[in-house]
Amino acid sequence: MYLIFDKIEERDVDLIVMRAFAESSQFLSLFLQKIGYQSGNLISVEHSFVDNELGESDITAIAMVENKRIGLLIENKIDAKAMPEQCARYTNRGNRGVGAGKYDKFAVFLIAPQSYIDSNDEAQKYTNRISYEELLQFFENAEKPFDIEIVKAALKKQAQGYTVQEVPAITDFWKKLHRHCCASSKQIEMFAADGPKGPRSTWPQFKIPLKGTALYYKANQGVCDLQFSGKRHDGLRLKTELAKFIDTEMHWVDTGASLSLRIKVMPMDFKKPFENYTLEIERMSDAIERLTVLAVKLNDIGYMV
Repeated sequence: MYLIFDKIEERDVDLIVMRAFAESSQFLSLFLQKIGYQSGNLISVEHSFVDNELGESDITAIAMVENKRIGLLIENKIDAKAMPEQCARYTNRGNRGVGAGKYDKFAVFLIAPQSYIDSNDEAQKYTNRISYEELLQFFENAEKPFDIEIVKAALKKQAQGYTVQEVPAITDFWKKLHRHCCASSKQIEMFAADGPKGPRSTWPQFKIPLKGTALYYKANQGVCDLQFSGKRHDGLRLKTELAKFIDTEMHWVDTGASLSLRIKVMPMDFKKPFENYTLEIERMSDAIERLTVLAVKLNDIGYMV
C-alpha cells in the first residue's frame, strides 16, 4: 500500500496525535511518564484552543491521574519558526486554566522533529519534549500505517524545509563526546549525537532506566542533573525517600517545572576543541556515572517516581 500526500501541515500531525490520545491509553502514558506519572484516563482532547489574550494551544488533553485532572498543553512544530515567548504563553494559559477550574495541574509539551528540538532557541525553553521520532516509534509498535506515513512525511518536510543553524565546532564536539562515552568503561550511555548541532545544543542526555526522569550534562552551567520531570510539587517526598541513597555532593535544585538531583562539575564551551577538556570530561563522566548508578538502583528496587 502506498500513501501519497500532496503536502503535510502541522494540523495533519495534530489530528493523528488527537486520535492516538482518544484510542490508546499507552499513548497518553507516553506523555504522562515524561512528567512523572505512569498512567491515567483521558477526559478530553481539544484542538486549537484560543485565549484572546494569550494565544493558541495546538492540542489540549485533560487526563484524570491519581484523582487529579492534569492538563497537557501541547505545541506542535514541523519546521515553522517559533514565536518569541511562545513557551511562556503556554505556561500563562495553563495557569489561567487552573484558575478557571479546567484542571488541577498542567504541563506544557513541545512535539517536533529531534533536529528542531536540538537547534531551536525557543524549543530549549520547553521542559517536556517529545520528538517526532518518538511518535514514529510508538506508531510503528502500534502498527498504525497511516499515522506512520504522516509522521514520516512530516519528518521529510522538516528535513527539506528547515535548516539547522549549525555551529560545526559544536557538532564536532558532540560526536567526539559520544565516541568517548561509548569507549568508556564507566556505566554511562549517551544518546546518539545525530545530525548538526546549533548554538543552544549544550545539554547531552544520557540513558537511564528509571521512568519519569531524565539525565543531562548541562555544559553551559557546569552541572549534571538527574531531573524528576513535573515533580516540583512532590519535592518533600522525593527528598525524604531518597535521602539514604544520595551522597554529600548531590543536592536538590528547583529547575522550573521539575526537581533535579544535581552534582556540580565544570562547564565546557562546546565551540572550543574537545581535546582542551580532559579534566572536565573526566569529572563530568564520574558525576554522570554516579547519577546513573543511583537511577539503576532505584529502578531495581521498584521505586516509583
